[in-house]
Amino acid sequence: MATFFVLCMTPVISTEKAQNEHTAKVTNHILNKRVRMLDGQWQGTYVASDGNVYFAGGSHSAGVGAPFFRYDPKTREVKTLCQDITLICNEDPNKTPTQGKVHSEIIEHKGWIYFGTHLSDYSKKGRDTYTGGHLVGYEMATGKFRDYGIIHPNQTNYSGIGLDSRRGKIYFYTTPFSRTSEGDPHLYRIDIKSGEKKDLGVVHPRPDKTKTGWAAQHLFVDGRGDCWLTLHGGQGLFVARRKAGKIEQYNDAMPEGASEWYHAYSLSKYRALALMDKGAWIFDTKKFDGTPKCYSLLKEITTPGFFFSALAVDGDRFYWTDRECRPKEKGGRYDLHLWSASLKDPSDTINHGLIVDREGRTPWFIGAIVSDGKGRVYMTGRWYALESEVNRLAVNRHGMQVVVAFSEVDVSKEIAK
Repeated sequence: MATFFVLCMTPVISTEKAQNEHTAKVTNHILNKRVRMLDGQWQGTYVASDGNVYFAGGSHSAGVGAPFFRYDPKTREVKTLCQDITLICNEDPNKTPTQGKVHSEIIEHKGWIYFGTHLSDYSKKGRDTYTGGHLVGYEMATGKFRDYGIIHPNQTNYSGIGLDSRRGKIYFYTTPFSRTSEGDPHLYRIDIKSGEKKDLGVVHPRPDKTKTGWAAQHLFVDGRGDCWLTLHGGQGLFVARRKAGKIEQYNDAMPEGASEWYHAYSLSKYRALALMDKGAWIFDTKKFDGTPKCYSLLKEITTPGFFFSALAVDGDRFYWTDRECRPKEKGGRYDLHLWSASLKDPSDTINHGLIVDREGRTPWFIGAIVSDGKGRVYMTGRWYALESEVNRLAVNRHGMQVVVAFSEVDVSKEIAK
């Protein structure tokens, strides 16, 4: 509950103006109808080369493992590929804390998609006895899963994962999630074919061992095979050099006091789009010299709640969501809009409207957005439950009754104008 009120007390006032205020009316698929105790989804959503959308559902409930789904845009059907990812990880949910989330991004390589797992049970017992996050692969043509095992014992994937496609390597970030743990976050490089993993070492010692987790949510692997990342709360810019196999830290390489990448998306071999303070930035590793010169501000964005924005790129456009808290006298809930802008001409900005579904639900937050390159946008996240759903579908999270939804909306006509 504390997080909810802190965020409501610190909104950012928007300077963006909607041309016509309207709604982005989405079609929702409520995932609690398949796994009752789901309460959110963060990252873990991907449009694959086979045209399908792959995504997971997340939970904070002990004993509930993450389900994994596939959505077929042609039939508009959601199929459950796995009811509990814990079983795919060869663990018994009756004996060990469940693998309750796919909190990482999903990456694709040669017909397979890959993702990392994260715990569900945040109780002291759940954190202290968690076995560790797994790297998991899924072959799209056959439906076969491959478990690469626990990457670092008792540490979770929270939540960066990155692909060096040229060399068939996956970078995997791990961090302790127990207040009693003395460990520090590590970065691993895993060979996709053999499964061999190499510990590249500690990214940075945790400044406060009593706090749980230290997120590095997004990794960017450039054409040299170097892996770039930031940490939640600061400490600068980090890079794991492929050739040297060592991690470097640069304390003064972030632009205009930015502390981290809220989201990052690969644009090319050496360029990524990063959401940070003030807006959308182009990060160019070829220009890196240890200073912020490697960054250029593409678009200043001051829409509310930008810290919680999700990010997607669709051809020439990129999408994000805002998150503004209503005043207490108006219910205190969040309002979210879907926005997009052109990468070539950032002044070409569209407010696609207030996000609401066809039954009248509104989202608490959108944990991921992706697009098919044709103007169809898909989202996963936590939504305020309808009154009729409270007893049969909803889950109480931070005092709010919520459901988890996979959403779709077509904005192709708006983009074409």
